[in-house]
Amino acid sequence: MTTRTIRQTMEGMPLVFDPEEAEDLEAVIQFDLSGEEPGAFYIEITGGQCSFNVGVQSDPALIISAPSEVWGSISRGEISGSDALLDGLYRVRGDAGLLMRMARLFGRPEEAVRAPADWRRPGPLALRGSRWLTVAFLPWVVLWLAPLFGIEAAAGVRAAFAFAAAITAYHLAFGRPTWFEVGSTVLLGPASAWSLAPGGGAGLSAWGGVADSLALGVIWLSSLIAVRPLTAEYSQWDHAPALRDNGTFLHVNRVLTFVWGAVFVAMGVLSAASLRWPGAANVLGPMRWSLLIPAIAATAVLPRRASRLRIENVDGWRRRLRLAAGVGIVLAIGSGIAAASIAGSPAVAALS
Repeated sequence: MTTRTIRQTMEGMPLVFDPEEAEDLEAVIQFDLSGEEPGAFYIEITGGQCSFNVGVQSDPALIISAPSEVWGSISRGEISGSDALLDGLYRVRGDAGLLMRMARLFGRPEEAVRAPADWRRPGPLALRGSRWLTVAFLPWVVLWLAPLFGIEAAAGVRAAFAFAAAITAYHLAFGRPTWFEVGSTVLLGPASAWSLAPGGGAGLSAWGGVADSLALGVIWLSSLIAVRPLTAEYSQWDHAPALRDNGTFLHVNRVLTFVWGAVFVAMGVLSAASLRWPGAANVLGPMRWSLLIPAIAATAVLPRRASRLRIENVDGWRRRLRLAAGVGIVLAIGSGIAAASIAGSPAVAALS
């Protein structure tokens, strides 16, 4: 079984923190780790809450100095913390009583990371987090299905915009809409207005199949740069609040958000290629939809393996994914302009 890094192990401490054991405890526990995975981390306990931090705190109540492999073995229950201390495998300074309480303070079972029964997004609709992601996709589903029911593209995009605006307004009234909800409203709004302009409906019919995929790609990828990973804004409500800022949780969601964003951009690029080379549409069309297979597989497998993932240099991964997301956004914008030009879009003619 893959072993998590010491940073992942330390970040997991707030997940098993027991606030009932803490009572009115206010303390900082500093960890100075050496060995194979050196690093400085501290756990802050205040107001019945526990948080993980990277770095050195100026006035900790307890300082634990240990080789990372020793503390990792203690955390996994492979060796006894008290025996390791007596054997001189690690050193402590400060509040010895706090050290003795650590097994109780961080002794909740792993099941405790599951979401409480009442943990959900604010508002009267009692939907769990991930189900709201399905709801957020509905405006786009309306846009895609409209032609199957004989609804022209212009009417379809106006209906999709109305749906997206309603979802955003609901969450504005009862909390905060997500990046996806706001992005859908912002991008579908101008398309809806354009559909009312002379020739707008014809332009949407020719170009809309490219634009919707590229727009989705831009929304998803831009969340990696501007805010939290898009999927995390929904999946955080499926787990205990303490998991919201956990590094492994965010990494998994960054990867999933990037995969889906990249797939949407690639689908848009293939649609643009179909406009450029109509004779290849019969090949490019199935290729476009086949891209959903790896994205669906990643969504099904990666979250289940999250607790066993070993993530080296999580900050480096975040920077690389942000850079890749930026490249994807530039590609999406360029492909959109090219496709609009090929389709003879009035929008491009107005810009030129």
